[in-house]
Amino acid sequence: NEYKSYLRYDSNIGKCHPSCNMGLGLGVNILFLKRILRIFSITSRPCSPAFLILLILIPICALDQVAIYYVGNLPSGFYKVLENKDRNGFQHQLIVSFCCIFAIVAVKCCKSFATGALYIQWRWNLTSILHGRYFSHKLYYDVNCLNTGIDNPDMRMTQDVDKFTESLQGIILQIVVFPFIAVYYTYRCTVVMGWLGPTCIYGYFVVSCVVNLLLASPIVREVFQLEQREGYFRYIHLKIRTNAESAAFVDAEDIEYENFQNALKDILASKQLIIAKQLFLNFAVNSCDYIGAVFSYMVIAIPVFRGSFDNEGHIGSIISRNAFVAMYLVNTFSTMLDLSTRIADLAGYTHRIGELLEVLDQSYASKGSPCTSSFSSLISPAPGMLRFDSKASESEASSPISDFDLLRLNSVTITNPLTDRSLVKNLFLAVNESTSVLITGPPASGKSSVLRAIKALWMPFCGEINSYHDVMFLPQRPYFTRNSLKAQICLPGNPDYFPNQRFIDIIEMLELGTVVMETEYQEVTRKSSTGWWGTMRRAIRKHRHPTLLETEVTLLDRAPRRDWYTSLTPGQQQLIAFSRVMFHHPKLVILDEATSSLNPYYTGLMYSILKDMNVRYLSVSHDKTVEQYHDQVVQISGDGENWTSRPAHMHLIN
Repeated sequence: NEYKSYLRYDSNIGKCHPSCNMGLGLGVNILFLKRILRIFSITSRPCSPAFLILLILIPICALDQVAIYYVGNLPSGFYKVLENKDRNGFQHQLIVSFCCIFAIVAVKCCKSFATGALYIQWRWNLTSILHGRYFSHKLYYDVNCLNTGIDNPDMRMTQDVDKFTESLQGIILQIVVFPFIAVYYTYRCTVVMGWLGPTCIYGYFVVSCVVNLLLASPIVREVFQLEQREGYFRYIHLKIRTNAESAAFVDAEDIEYENFQNALKDILASKQLIIAKQLFLNFAVNSCDYIGAVFSYMVIAIPVFRGSFDNEGHIGSIISRNAFVAMYLVNTFSTMLDLSTRIADLAGYTHRIGELLEVLDQSYASKGSPCTSSFSSLISPAPGMLRFDSKASESEASSPISDFDLLRLNSVTITNPLTDRSLVKNLFLAVNESTSVLITGPPASGKSSVLRAIKALWMPFCGEINSYHDVMFLPQRPYFTRNSLKAQICLPGNPDYFPNQRFIDIIEMLELGTVVMETEYQEVTRKSSTGWWGTMRRAIRKHRHPTLLETEVTLLDRAPRRDWYTSLTPGQQQLIAFSRVMFHHPKLVILDEATSSLNPYYTGLMYSILKDMNVRYLSVSHDKTVEQYHDQVVQISGDGENWTSRPAHMHLIN
């Protein structure tokens, strides 16, 4: 059931359900050609390094074919000198043979090196384009949270791109060189055998190509579905890794074992189906290969039985030389047929990457210019306004934000973009220099949805939202990068631009010394029975031991041995997230259950620090004890329409 719900989605673009029509249009068809040409134009833009490497590879491949031609003619030379028992000619032939062999080895090494460099450039270009779109206008939120019809975008940008570029580099060179080889050996074959020989070879190739194409197309859809199931299998493994402790507390191992085994069965069923369909394709491909070897002798038999070589002497060497021409032309076509299975896999990867590009383009086009915070706006606050009014008349003029309002929601109606269910209607809310507001209500009533609308992650159904840009958001589950503690505190800024003392003061004020000691620097504490943090605090307070201070502060620049999410408790995570507010000192901070994992002491500490810093705040919480730190309370009823606003109970303040 989880897998079915994982596959099924409602897209804002097309309302598509892959469980119903997944795979329609997938195959080696026009859509495949459009998508692969677009991806190729991205990976090999003119004058790019990849394009230049591709240009260099073409003459290298031409040299490779020339070397193959001369090596292929070596047996005819040996037939001739051995038939005449020419010792000097045999020695000359050996020298020529070794020279040709070393030449072809050198050319193949250069070809292998250039194709490796081409793979690197292609993967860099394609992944960079995907990353650029993925992180622009917060499209990563749309793709992962708003169900735009894309499963496993992370897998598509990593594993699928890797397999695509690896498959493409092995196919593209053969396709590029194929016309030149076909033209040259067709000409040579025509000179020897007349028009009948090349005509038979081309007819054989066309029939084989049609058969292989019909057998390869059904495999593309299965490859697409296999990659989707592989992504789900990786997802549930990641889920159990991330939530291992929670799963252990509720004894979830039996049900998860069953889920894992069912997912594995689905993967192996898809793989078995692909293997079964590839059986017929491999039968056709191998038949064409081996029949082609015999077919080349059938073609060379035409001039032999016609008597074309009767008067030329050395019939063995002549047949060997001319048989090589026919055999290599047949082999060239057979090589193209051998690409059928690889093209089927390539088509599957192409459709997955092409879908992601198309969804990102559509989301990018529909985004417009959302109002988003940046690190520069945190440093230099600038007033601005964000307006959403899909139902109001165009004649209505939006009033500019006043000098006292840091945030104002004016008759805002919010609906869930996934279900179109109304969450709250005609909401009025204001946060100014002297007012802090608490939004509360039952679960799933739309409290956090109001914050999504303020951040422009969701577009309100109607109404207008006016806010300063100098706003920070603290979500309930903080976000951490794989960087040092300093980088976590100054996120999204660069910690190299700020002195260490600024970080130390924040750590001291929030009493985060144990966090540093327990997560990153256990090897230091093992060397001292008292631990280095106490020594560091004393050095800071008494301004003593500057050498020790300089040595220990550098520990703040290290990344943890484990992930931050597994190294810290939920309460410690929320404290570090709050340290970002202290570091950047915004005008307004919006807290979404940002104290849900903290005890009353740290909750009070956080709000007292905000008041001391003169930072206004808008909080979302179901905890009634935080009401004492606010001036106004907005209660969302949860029925999708009603809400109330009242003064906070000031007499509860201790």
